Amino acid sequence: MKNAFQLAACAGVITLVLAGCQSSPSYESQRSASVNKHAEDNQKRWTSFGAFAGNVIGKELGKYLDEQDAEHMTQATSAALALGEGQSWVNPQNNTRGEARVISTEKKADSIKIPVLKERIAKVPPLDLIGQTYHAMKKSNVRGGPGTSYRIVSGVVSGEAVNVIGKVRDSNWYLISKDGIGRGFIYAPLLKAAPAEKMLDSGVAVAQADIEEKEVNSNRICRTIEQFVSFADGSSRKDTVQACQSPSGWQVKA
Repeated sequence: MKNAFQLAACAGVITLVLAGCQSSPSYESQRSASVNKHAEDNQKRWTSFGAFAGNVIGKELGKYLDEQDAEHMTQATSAALALGEGQSWVNPQNNTRGEARVISTEKKADSIKIPVLKERIAKVPPLDLIGQTYHAMKKSNVRGGPGTSYRIVSGVVSGEAVNVIGKVRDSNWYLISKDGIGRGFIYAPLLKAAPAEKMLDSGVAVAQADIEEKEVNSNRICRTIEQFVSFADGSSRKDTVQACQSPSGWQVKA
């Protein structure tokens, strides 16, 4: 009886051990879970840079990337452009890995033309370009120039989305636009950056006679990004893209 009890107890222990082994994840499954988590973390980290997404993949590299890999590289490159820091990614579906490496960053002084509503804006001072979506923190006035001495030309309501063309140099005022047309100036602390949101056209037409292009001195940042991808078969490819800030966001050089 004692032996039978001992055998039963031992069998129970063996059963528990085996059950534990079966329920414990293997190294490969743990590694796969880690890779997936890395990809998810990158997706969350780059969500705020989706507004910069576009055709930012080198023409040669683009020939070798599937849709998922192209999306990963687009997001990584957009984040690298915005932050000025290299970004890496991995596609757990095919074990493709990639990097967007910042090779160089420089500030350029350019004269650019910005369309504005001429009845609202008489002159545009030098700007540090931004080209990004912002939300109004509260109901606020939009003025014809960068200061409270300028007349009120319109307003924004709390939560309203606008595109910030740029910040007036040496002043805490933004030039804002809608539908690609400058609408006026707003005090910078009254807006909050919303880079994840891409501005949509309002659908309200503006007569060409109401628009005037202003020649504006501007500072903008340009970056060179090297895109590197290694594939599961051990092969690799790389390409280089250049992009600069514009009134409506980062613009890749053709």
